[in-house]
Amino acid sequence: MNIFPGELEVLKKLKEDGYIFAIATSKNREMAIKTLEKYNINQYFSYILTSSDHFKTKPNPEMINFIINNLGINKEEALMIGDTKYDFLAAQNANIKCILFKGAPRVYDNETKPFAIVSTYQELLNVIENIKY
Repeated sequence: MNIFPGELEVLKKLKEDGYIFAIATSKNREMAIKTLEKYNINQYFSYILTSSDHFKTKPNPEMINFIINNLGINKEEALMIGDTKYDFLAAQNANIKCILFKGAPRVYDNETKPFAIVSTYQELLNVIENIKY
């Protein structure tokens, strides 16, 4: 997990707008927490679920469903932002929208059909702000 240009600004803006963030990662808890603390962004996330937490990992939707249920949000309002085919498949298996970020080191393939594909965090912000619920 790394932070990308514009990510912090988008997190701040969306948090101020009332969005709730969670992390569902196949990384172990120690690595995930270290990364969040390194970039001082852990306070933006209501849930952090990792492979260390005894959930089935992506593309299984178990972590996503747990987060959605415990935050008390509707699946229609949920949105997953990912950078791999497994992120997309987990979102698809959970029946939620997914935005794939192609600026990250891992790539998706042509089999995936995400809600949107973005290259920058400004593009991501524009897509999120234009979603009609």
